[in-house]
Amino acid sequence: MSEENKNNEEMPQIDPKQFEEFMKAFAKVPVIDLIIRDINEFIQKAWMNMGITLPYGEKEPTVNMEDAKLAIDCVEFLSGKLEKLISEEEYKPLQQVLANLQINYVKKSEENK
Repeated sequence: MSEENKNNEEMPQIDPKQFEEFMKAFAKVPVIDLIIRDINEFIQKAWMNMGITLPYGEKEPTVNMEDAKLAIDCVEFLSGKLEKLISEEEYKPLQQVLANLQINYVKKSEENK
């Protein structure tokens, strides 16, 4: 059996009805909610890539400063898009997290020299 056929057999089959329901629900999700979700994911990836938090199921940190910087840059860009769309009460903590990421990035970069 070819590797491609093996991989296809291991893939779960998607119920067309469930897929349709998912797509209908997804169509109703506001873009701002997607941006906030993505920001949170990039925040987590930045911490992991700096070796500050552990990836799920890992016992040792992995450090990838290039990926950490890319994730931080994405947080900065996306949070900038939200500045005028969310309240100041919601925006300030986001900016604080971004500042913490940037400070930790500089510290970790100095450690890795």
